[in-house]
Amino acid sequence: MSLENIPFIFWNKNSQGLIHNITCTSIKDKKICTGCDSGEICIWTQIQDKFLPHVICTIGKDVECRALTFITPLNSDLIGCDQCIASLHADSIIRCWDIRDGRCIISSENGTLPNSTRLDMMITIQQRFLAISGEIMNIFLVDSWTMEILATYTMDNKVSWISSWNHLANNYLAGSDLGGKIEFWKIPDLKNFSYGKDDFPGFKLDAVYKVYTDENPTSFCFSQTDSIMAIAHAKSIQFLHEDWIMSKVQEKAFLEMDKPIVSIGFSYYYFFVFLNDGVLLRYESMNILNEITEDELSLSRSGSKIMTVLANDEYNLNSLESETTYIDRTLNNTIFYNDFIISYKHQSIIILNLLDFKPDKITNTNIIQFSLKSIGHESYADSRLHLLFKENEIITVSTIALTDKWPFYLIGTSLGNIYVCPFQPNQLVYTYSYHKAPITCIYLTKNKLVTCGKDSLMCLWEFSIENHEIEAKSPEKQNEIYPKAPRMFFRSQTSYQNQASSAIRPEVKKNHPEQVIPIHTSAVKKVIEISILGENNSHSILDYWKRIILSQCKDGSILLISLITNNILCYFQPLQSNVIEAHLLLAQNYLFIICDNQKLYIFDTAIQALERAIPMDQIHIILNQEINAPLSPVKEKEKEVSSYIHKLLWNHIKFQCEEGYKAPITVDQISIGGSDFPLLHANVSSAIKRINENSLRLSEAEYLLGLITCWKAECKGHTSLKEYLKKYLSFEEPLVSCHIGVRGYNNCYSFMLPICSDKYEISGYLTSCLLGSGLAFAYAFQHKDGSTRRKLKQFMNSHLSFHENYKPADISALVIQYLNGNLASGFLIKQVLPYLENRKKTNLVKSCIFLLENKAETESKNVSFIEALYVSILGLFCNENRDLNAKVVQNILNSLRNMTKTGISHYVAIASKIIGNGIGAWRQCFTTEQIMEICREFLRDAGSHDAVYKKILYRGVTKIACHDFMLYLKFLSHDLEDMETDKKYPKTCLSSLKHLVIQKYEEFPRFLPDIIEVILKTLNPHNPILRKNCLEKASTLLKKLVHKLPMVAFSQVTQRLAIGTLDKFIVIYDLKTASQWKILEGHEDAVCAIDFDKKGNKIASYCAIGSTLRIFKIEKGFFHDILSSSSKPSKTVPLQKVVNSAQNYKEFLNIVKIDWTVTGDISLRREDGQTYKISV
Repeated sequence: MSLENIPFIFWNKNSQGLIHNITCTSIKDKKICTGCDSGEICIWTQIQDKFLPHVICTIGKDVECRALTFITPLNSDLIGCDQCIASLHADSIIRCWDIRDGRCIISSENGTLPNSTRLDMMITIQQRFLAISGEIMNIFLVDSWTMEILATYTMDNKVSWISSWNHLANNYLAGSDLGGKIEFWKIPDLKNFSYGKDDFPGFKLDAVYKVYTDENPTSFCFSQTDSIMAIAHAKSIQFLHEDWIMSKVQEKAFLEMDKPIVSIGFSYYYFFVFLNDGVLLRYESMNILNEITEDELSLSRSGSKIMTVLANDEYNLNSLESETTYIDRTLNNTIFYNDFIISYKHQSIIILNLLDFKPDKITNTNIIQFSLKSIGHESYADSRLHLLFKENEIITVSTIALTDKWPFYLIGTSLGNIYVCPFQPNQLVYTYSYHKAPITCIYLTKNKLVTCGKDSLMCLWEFSIENHEIEAKSPEKQNEIYPKAPRMFFRSQTSYQNQASSAIRPEVKKNHPEQVIPIHTSAVKKVIEISILGENNSHSILDYWKRIILSQCKDGSILLISLITNNILCYFQPLQSNVIEAHLLLAQNYLFIICDNQKLYIFDTAIQALERAIPMDQIHIILNQEINAPLSPVKEKEKEVSSYIHKLLWNHIKFQCEEGYKAPITVDQISIGGSDFPLLHANVSSAIKRINENSLRLSEAEYLLGLITCWKAECKGHTSLKEYLKKYLSFEEPLVSCHIGVRGYNNCYSFMLPICSDKYEISGYLTSCLLGSGLAFAYAFQHKDGSTRRKLKQFMNSHLSFHENYKPADISALVIQYLNGNLASGFLIKQVLPYLENRKKTNLVKSCIFLLENKAETESKNVSFIEALYVSILGLFCNENRDLNAKVVQNILNSLRNMTKTGISHYVAIASKIIGNGIGAWRQCFTTEQIMEICREFLRDAGSHDAVYKKILYRGVTKIACHDFMLYLKFLSHDLEDMETDKKYPKTCLSSLKHLVIQKYEEFPRFLPDIIEVILKTLNPHNPILRKNCLEKASTLLKKLVHKLPMVAFSQVTQRLAIGTLDKFIVIYDLKTASQWKILEGHEDAVCAIDFDKKGNKIASYCAIGSTLRIFKIEKGFFHDILSSSSKPSKTVPLQKVVNSAQNYKEFLNIVKIDWTVTGDISLRREDGQTYKISV
């Protein structure tokens, strides 16, 4: 999920409720996953001794979920996903979901598996691969990383059960069919292969072992401790020893049951049998082994070699002792999964840990139900309204309306009431009552409220935003960047503290609509706005059509309704699909309607008829312009894929690079569990862009910030962010609750449920999204006034330290954000690194080095997104990986240098930063020529980027210079006169030196003479073109040196520059001739501060180590100046020793200062911070 696709959902407490009729389930490590008949997947988390629903995952359509199983994802460190749940739906598509936040990271393509038959069985093999079957004769072995079918195994009849069997380090896939045959296929060890199916070892499609039974097996399982296989039939269980299977001996050991068998399983030395009357039987596998190996002949069969084989021996095991317990048999679907037995029916589920088996007792089975009704009102969007609802009044429709001032939450109920609830606390709730039937649709325009009900009536109400205010508050004067606007607020993810009742504002009731329009077809289910295509000179015609809305009835018919005349203008024939967008082409009076079946319908408004329907891929040909689709295609970032493993990783992360809606805020609806809920898409990247363009309204900025902040008063991070942005934005306690979600692969959405959200663990992926968004806003405002970043760092660190349930932000997700253009993520990466575990760092580096080593050789210098990702991560950990071999370092450097040449600003930014840091860590791997060439590339690229990225490139050069200052000066000295390629290049070199003065001036005193020589090179009067080109820049740079360093002084009168050096001298330069003029001697230690007198004839200098002040008279006469290039001090003033109050050298430079006063005395501020007046 990039910062362009952050969804938020608004759950309603008083809605019809989510229907989650469970169809399949899986459990592992305190996580339960359930699928339902409408396609949603619920992830349950164990909190203390109970399971609670945590995340709901949706696929965007009503398709039954038929199977679930846990798998290990591809490269968990880079993807940021430690464990996945794989789902198989009725559309025969496999989807893999992150178990922590529910994001879909990859799915199979339509057509990979056959969808003409029912597929409802899926198991995991070797943690990565999936065996899939159903009402067919085939079993498909699918790689969950590539979503490719590796092998197809065929049986004689339809498959009835599949399982895996591990024996003597070999892995087998076992399947039974309706003919009573069980076959075993050997699966090669695939865990260490990371490529596609062409790289895997060969698969043998013929079964290596076969077992024949007398009747159809319903299920089977294996004892991993005693080498026994149990096969369940209708009312009996057949046990087989592994030696019987491998030697193809058809021996039988039966155990008869009184009742039909529901399911069997194995756990911790026991076989478990569950009967349809609720009885759970337990048999110790060792007892079964003793029964079938009790005679000498059988004992020989249980050894490693079989000496004698007699077929058709039968063992009657009915005398076996068993332990019995009883389960409350209220649910009818029961399966064994690992060490659990799970029963489910409708929305209820029973989970029993087999380790808690208690013989001869009724097991206490706590029935868990999927229900949101038992949770308080605090975490719901309608928490502000629930006291206004009448008895048995439920929400039938809810939506969000965005206006020019603030948003409104619109709710329609089963009793025909409409509630208009503003988000701002000091506003009224309006109730509109006219309908006598449940509300089906609500739509808000600038000054009209449109409501529709099952009574087939459309009511048009007069609406005014200002009427909702209780009291007019004059907003504080805002920064001139944004226009004044009322404030609006959202709430995100956390819970109130007994505020629901106090949040209720006075209610205003309205009972008389402006107009009532009967709808003679059926009730209206949707109202949308019509956008205008093309130009028209008549403003009256444009205004007329802008006041027309489109409504779709439940029978699919289309109506055009005028909000000016309040009547129906056009009626069009019913469509079988739901309308998504509507566009009017004024020139031809054509109405274009886009539906969710990916078709464009063209209606002629003149004759009110459908002209034609075309596929969506031809829409641009027809319209000759782009229509805003809900989501634009994935950016083309992988044109230069260098290897298969790179493609594989790209498929798992490309959804994080997809573009979102163009607007900062977009409202939509989503159907989950049979109910529709408002869905809001936040595009932070678009908002940041508008901030930089001064086009984002203040209300929108507050609205988005309200979504992504935690709203915890005791959270110092939240407090510091409010404090930081208070000059721009105002925050108040929000009254409408929403919950963050994740948009994953192929438009699959996942949302946190409003249950004890503070107790749930927030994944690192979500943390990176929330913190990255908040910091991006702070960064955008910071660039407006140039504020420091100290408060930003405090915001991030305080937030992480307070919210213990927030996992540290995922590094790879932050790097992806950075590569997608969010500069704030670069700062966040630096702050998050200390929170990262060493084990995770090590694994991440190993994964990236593996990708680097498996990059295919190519002559192209283009950098793929995947290459940029893993190289950036390796560079971020350069200090932890100083021992990398030279070849790996060179490959990293080459890729980073190629990133700076792509012309993509954010690639340049991250690459230049990493190279600057990496020079110090990997200096031994670089030659002098390479470093100089890197500096040259950075400075040449700086001329083609904007101010923000130019500073980043300068910062990269600065870091290189700090690691080898003399080399940097050598480079400048060599390149400053190069004007052949670019006349501005010497000025760019001086700009980099100026940036170095600003950022690292404390490093300059050691190299002052060399620095001045480099600058004077551009002022050489013998090179007039260079001097003219660089005069202004060089003068600015010298002024900056004088301002930052106390040992640099300039005389305006004589046009001379003096510097005090660490080796006891004072060097004076004549700027007219750009040459050294004179050297002053006399100090015994480093010169700390100097200054010219008013006429420029004298210099006062201070030495802190020797505690002396010396006065030099530098104008002694014409012949003396010619004959001598050095001078001795004319006066020495000894000073008392003082205590140095500076903590470091940079602070020392900021304290020490010397000045000539108007009276001719000297003002000296020494290292103790005190200023002394000295008369000379």
